[in-house]
Amino acid sequence: GDFEATVWTAGDYVFRLIADSGSQVAGERRVSLRGPDETVDFELDGTGIGGQVVDEKGQPVEGAQVTLLWDTGDLTTMSGPEGRFEILVSQAGSGDLFAEKNGFEPSRPRQVSASRNSGISSVILVLRRQVSGEEQPPGDEEP
Repeated sequence: GDFEATVWTAGDYVFRLIADSGSQVAGERRVSLRGPDETVDFELDGTGIGGQVVDEKGQPVEGAQVTLLWDTGDLTTMSGPEGRFEILVSQAGSGDLFAEKNGFEPSRPRQVSASRNSGISSVILVLRRQVSGEEQPPGDEEP
């Protein structure tokens, strides 16, 4: 997509592109601008795996740790408002994705894959609430 920043004065700036989830989606870019009409181009560093963390009733869960066990190593992020998350991967591959948060059982791992031109995958991860500190019996996790 296109992004626009308004620069009021000439000078040295540092630009970072950050997804709603807080994940940085492009390398940091340091530039010297001479005026407000200059353009700064970014190349995204990879592709993303994103989605939403919800509870067993389909309600968003904010603040869940989302982990991707990827070919090149483990990556983590936190779910943001509305339970949304996004993890940037630098190269094509596949792996397992799951979420966890205190007071909930971890979600079942979901197999995910991405390629350079695949766009952002969208995955729903379901957390089941713990009852009195005990595990709930397994069941269908889809809301």
